[in-house]
Amino acid sequence: MHAVAIVAAAGSGSRLGADLPKALVPLAGRPLVAWAVEGLRAGGVADVVVSAPAGRVTEFADALGSDARVVEGGATRT
Repeated sequence: MHAVAIVAAAGSGSRLGADLPKALVPLAGRPLVAWAVEGLRAGGVADVVVSAPAGRVTEFADALGSDARVVEGGATRT
């Protein structure tokens, strides 16, 4: 079976009080989004798409390397 996952990571992190998107906040030396993608891969997900905040796609792509496809998320949750 071929599984695909979407990681909704386009939030600003404002409730966290961070000066960067929550998904880029480091935990044990790695961005939170990298932990999420790694978990999906370990579970057998073949393709991972990460939605990043507008204007931050490059930062997310740099953080994830070739492990996921990064796209720009929408202006709102819906």
